[in-house]
Amino acid sequence: MSAGGPDSAQFHAALTKAADAMGVALRPGHLDAMARHFELVLETNQKFNLTRITEPTLAATRLYADSLAPAAWIKNAGITVKTVLDIGTGAGFPAVPLAIVCPKWKVTAIDSTGKKARFVEDAGKQLSISNLRCRQVRAGEASFKQRFDVITAKAVGSLEVCVQIASANLATNGHLLVFKGRNLSDSEQKAGVIEAENRRMQLVDVCDYDIPCGADVLEHSLIVYQRVG
Repeated sequence: MSAGGPDSAQFHAALTKAADAMGVALRPGHLDAMARHFELVLETNQKFNLTRITEPTLAATRLYADSLAPAAWIKNAGITVKTVLDIGTGAGFPAVPLAIVCPKWKVTAIDSTGKKARFVEDAGKQLSISNLRCRQVRAGEASFKQRFDVITAKAVGSLEVCVQIASANLATNGHLLVFKGRNLSDSEQKAGVIEAENRRMQLVDVCDYDIPCGADVLEHSLIVYQRVG
């Protein structure tokens, strides 16, 4: 995907449309940075697998626009955020798009795979994303000096598992935001609520959102928990 080429224009157009639908305004610099990150993903994909989504429109919507859902939710909720932890970041989702669009947030990404963690760290440096850091560590074993205002989990596991591995690093009154499809089962939702209650957390929102993707619409949800004081 060469800069300024047809693929780049396609990526920009799809991402702009999807972000607008979610209520997230993107500046040209945001679009360029995410397009460049996608180029790095494609280049690295030839060496080891980062993602199976390589078509520009699909990537713009399924990877990048979808990653901005926490920014939209936090804006609508009127919450002040300074620190974010992204668990199981993979190629940098949602950590990289969030760090690009929300430069005042200090975003820490973690992944258990060394190659992926090094890719995200190196990509952040190449793109001059100064508010992004990445570490190789298993989510359930991660330990930090501070607790985080927000923890994100995209394609990590069940709600119960996400609550388990996030609880130790979530600040009091902080929020865990888990990405899920709209077809979430009742049993998974109930298991998440029970696990949250066992860990001094509570379910506070199920936020459904739609992302235009060409002729289709992606129907996704953010499941939001809060640590109670």
